[in-house]
Amino acid sequence: MDNYTDIRDFYSLHNMVEHAVDNIRFDKSDYFSINIIANETISENIIRILISNYNFHFGIFKFDNIDYSGDYIISLTKDMELYCQPD
Repeated sequence: MDNYTDIRDFYSLHNMVEHAVDNIRFDKSDYFSINIIANETISENIIRILISNYNFHFGIFKFDNIDYSGDYIISLTKDMELYCQPD
């Protein structure tokens, strides 16, 4: 079953990211991932929070805010990998 959460459910972007990371850390399955779909500005802020506050390392990463101005899919995995690609 898919579980969708809206950013408006959180006090701040930091709280949303913390909620996502906690879900990854405390999930008991072998493989678990969370996808966040956001515009370029919010995606950039989420990536900054993940890099500066958590131990995520980069997987495949495609972020181009010069030639592309759409949404991005940010994927966080159980292995603490961070993926980003245009939607």
